[in-house]
Amino acid sequence: MAVPKPRPTRANRLYLNTGTGSSQYIDAGVFRNLSLAGRSSVPVAIEVHWIDSHDQHFLVDMGRNLTTVAKDAGPVDLSILSNDWTGMVKKFWLEFAGSGNNLSSNVRIGWVKLTE
Repeated sequence: MAVPKPRPTRANRLYLNTGTGSSQYIDAGVFRNLSLAGRSSVPVAIEVHWIDSHDQHFLVDMGRNLTTVAKDAGPVDLSILSNDWTGMVKKFWLEFAGSGNNLSSNVRIGWVKLTE
């Protein structure tokens, strides 16, 4: 089943802890492979958002979906999906969106990994 293009809202963000200082930012040159496991009560697309150390906001569709059956998504190399996955990342979050404005409130995430 195809999932429509995401229509994210601020209500569906899952932030990953990137610390409070520049020494704790994510080095996008090293950590670029994103994986997660989860499910949703309705199919939802996964959008990846980040803000770099220069306060520029970027986003990319992960190209994977969560469905009603729990499964792994990834790993996906963010540097291949976006030329903007470079430098130091100070904020990182995922957004989940279904068709129209019908965002599922029953998204379940088991784990998220950002690896080399």
